[in-house]
Amino acid sequence: MDSTFNKENTSPSPIDKLLNVIGVIWRVILAVFFIAALPNVAAAVVIAILFIVSLLVRRWRRKNYAIPNKKNEQQEQIKTISDLSNSFLSFCKQVETDDMVLSEFERHHVVINGPDGRPLCGEGRELHSAIIVDVAHCYDAVLGIRQISSPAENIVISMMVKMLDRQDMLTPLPNGLYLIRKEMLAFLEAIISQSTTRATGSVGDYGFIVASILANCDKSLASTYLDYLYRLSDTLANAKNEPDERQQAFLRKIRRMQEKLTKESDRSDS
Repeated sequence: MDSTFNKENTSPSPIDKLLNVIGVIWRVILAVFFIAALPNVAAAVVIAILFIVSLLVRRWRRKNYAIPNKKNEQQEQIKTISDLSNSFLSFCKQVETDDMVLSEFERHHVVINGPDGRPLCGEGRELHSAIIVDVAHCYDAVLGIRQISSPAENIVISMMVKMLDRQDMLTPLPNGLYLIRKEMLAFLEAIISQSTTRATGSVGDYGFIVASILANCDKSLASTYLDYLYRLSDTLANAKNEPDERQQAFLRKIRRMQEKLTKESDRSDS
């Protein structure tokens, strides 16, 4: 069976369930002893009703607020990374029609082969291949190779599949995510695992293939590209928990590249 996105397990653990049961039991025992000590039957009934109502309200709140909030969180994350993925794809279309950029790619003789030894995105699509390698570099630096387990990871991987022009490997799901064929996942894992070594010696002064090449002809475009990579990496780093020191260091590295571009652009304008 094809596999791509495993929903995060939000159900309570056995220990949590046991603690909840114990909490209910001691409240019931306390209420029983309290009611038994009351001479007024009407007051005892009122207290019992209030106790039962409080339990029902608590259960209703947990059901109607906790789970929807989690779903809303995931939907917001899906929208954020989907918009960013669309920006990447639009950026690629914009840049691949720029003769100056294409000439710069040809001048640098950018050739990127996939794990199978063939051009990653096919002949004449070196820009797409370079962007995939840059994105794979970010994915590996932030997450490393592991099973996809968050909406952000799913959509980033799906974006890479689209850039490979292999939509036949994607099946859209109702929640905005995608089912990805196993063979494509294995292919992308190989690309991600090789991204750092593949880019060695080719990343230039800005740590990423495309950013380094764009910096030679359009520093504004290069800065925009680095901003996309930063936002993508930041979203991945925050997909589950707060970014750790290693992830934060990588994000700071991208920001330093952007600052370097800005300074060089200001010097050339002056």
